[in-house]
Amino acid sequence: DFDVSGRVAAYEEGGEWLDEALGDIGENYRVLAFFFDRELPDLTVSPLEGTYLAWVDFRPLGMQKEELDRFLREDCGLILAPGHIFGKEGEGFERFNLALPRAHLISALDRLGGKIKEIQHAQ
Repeated sequence: DFDVSGRVAAYEEGGEWLDEALGDIGENYRVLAFFFDRELPDLTVSPLEGTYLAWVDFRPLGMQKEELDRFLREDCGLILAPGHIFGKEGEGFERFNLALPRAHLISALDRLGGKIKEIQHAQ
């Protein structure tokens, strides 16, 4: 037996939850874009295109993909979706998942901003 009642309920009664989730994702995108615009203006955030994943261009840092992956993971404590998995055109880009509590996003951005500023001042 295959019970579809939960799926039907989600489809028929999930509109309010979906609206709230989309609002949270939209606000997280605005927080992300504002942060990069203000704190790291050399790195560009692409417009959000109907998803919960935001693309950020890290190429101005001049890091190769392995170095960027290591820097984000080990130095910043972030696990982002690397753009290079989509081919050569995606190299230097990372995708931020915006479907998370805002406090977690802000914490991640604070860590990232601090570490990038450290390496920029060291140069």
